[in-house]
Amino acid sequence: MYIFLCMLFHLNFFSVKITRSDNQTTVVLTFHNPAKELASPVHLLCLCRPCFHRAPRLSPAIQPTGAVAYPTERFLVPSQVRHRSISPFPSVPPRLALPAQAHSPPARKCKATKMPPKKKGESALKQDTAGQGVEDSEHPGSDREALLQREYDKLTDTLNNLKRKVEKLRRENEFLQNEANQTRMESQEYMSYMSKRTQKRQSAIVTLSDQNHQALEALKRQREETLDKYQEQANELKKEILEKENELALLNIEIAELREFKSLQQQQLGRIAELEREVTSMHCRHSESLQALKAGFLSEKERYEAQAKQKIQALALAANKEASRCLLTHTRAVSLENQHLREELQELIQRAHSLRGLQDQLQAQRQQLLLEREYVRELRRLRATPGPTPPGSHTRPLGVDRGREDTRHHRTADT
Repeated sequence: MYIFLCMLFHLNFFSVKITRSDNQTTVVLTFHNPAKELASPVHLLCLCRPCFHRAPRLSPAIQPTGAVAYPTERFLVPSQVRHRSISPFPSVPPRLALPAQAHSPPARKCKATKMPPKKKGESALKQDTAGQGVEDSEHPGSDREALLQREYDKLTDTLNNLKRKVEKLRRENEFLQNEANQTRMESQEYMSYMSKRTQKRQSAIVTLSDQNHQALEALKRQREETLDKYQEQANELKKEILEKENELALLNIEIAELREFKSLQQQQLGRIAELEREVTSMHCRHSESLQALKAGFLSEKERYEAQAKQKIQALALAANKEASRCLLTHTRAVSLENQHLREELQELIQRAHSLRGLQDQLQAQRQQLLLEREYVRELRRLRATPGPTPPGSHTRPLGVDRGREDTRHHRTADT
């Protein structure tokens, strides 16, 4: 049970606070969630009773925050306590066990200590009866009987109350025993779970150590490869350094040979500086001349623009006058031409009327001539036939001959 309490304290189910003053020591057990983790603060005290024993005359003060404070003078360790069933409640004398104090029940009497509280009550009763016997010698017998009756009633009520409390405590003890068994089973399950978890962690540690060894070997191989590459790069860099040193020596020789050209270079640089100064002065003069030319050009431009505007206005006036004159002459010419055309149109209309009348006359003459020609042809045919002709065959259809004659006439007219 001590291991279970340590486990609960390690899992932060409750916290312990001990305060000491001049004449007492207070232990405060604070439950972080008493409604969920444990049934009540008394439950935990009953679970702890084999290994933690309070001195008599303790009154637990259950605080609303879930903490239980036990003011006491001293606590006994498990080695100083005999293995016996100890109630978490203080023992109350029979005379003080009133029904109004149900929230702090008296201690449950165990098998080994059933009689001492009762004997204490009997000795107190004997002392009371002895004191009353001295007083009864002075009072009449009726007062003594009434006093004894009241004492008897009081003891009877106290006995009944104690019986009820004993029964209640017995039920609470059974309930707490069941809770203790269940807690013991849960602690065993928790221990098995912790052992399995420890085994898993050990196996994980073993696998992790193997992985670390493999990683170290890989790092060693990588380090060797890196060292080889570094050595190769160092050799190449040394070769390049030697080549650069040779090139530097050749360049130093060339620089020594080119020292005689340094004076010529300085002269050329001085000449270049003079030319640059001349170029800057010429550039300034050129910019000034450009500004003057721009100013003259702008003035000339304004003058020419004014002249051009005047010429444009004069030309516009002349063009307007010429356009009005041309428009007038053109309208006159168009009106005369329209008059001539109208006269020609009247003449053509009259000629068309005359030609249409002539065409009608010629058409009538043509029809007459065609009829005469058909008639002459018919006469010739009749004369040419010697005998009588059968009826219906001595003449041909007039329309057919007329059509043929029309075609012939058209052909001759075309030729």
